Amino acid sequence: MSYDADSGRLTVCPESAAWATKLRLEQARIIAAANDSAGRTVVRSLRIQAPGAVPVPEPADVDPEPATAPAGPPRKPGRPPRTATAARSPRTRRRRRRHG
Repeated sequence: MSYDADSGRLTVCPESAAWATKLRLEQARIIAAANDSAGRTVVRSLRIQAPGAVPVPEPADVDPEPATAPAGPPRKPGRPPRTATAARSPRTRRRRRRHG
């Protein structure tokens, strides 16, 4: 998604043909909602690119840091993580005995 302040054009790139169609049908509402959110007229037109088309980004002055995946939720010290097999352990399940 990009915005050209000089022309007031908002460019979007939907992920699928269905989203592109929805954007075209709702174009007037999207422009109105963007302008209402800004409090003044900033978006004058909406350009909907072909699904999957990615605009070429402008060169940046600074190289961004590579993204790293989160390590996961914090663990309590001294306690191993619970696994699916531990949840189905025979000690945790009680069976009803028949008295005959």
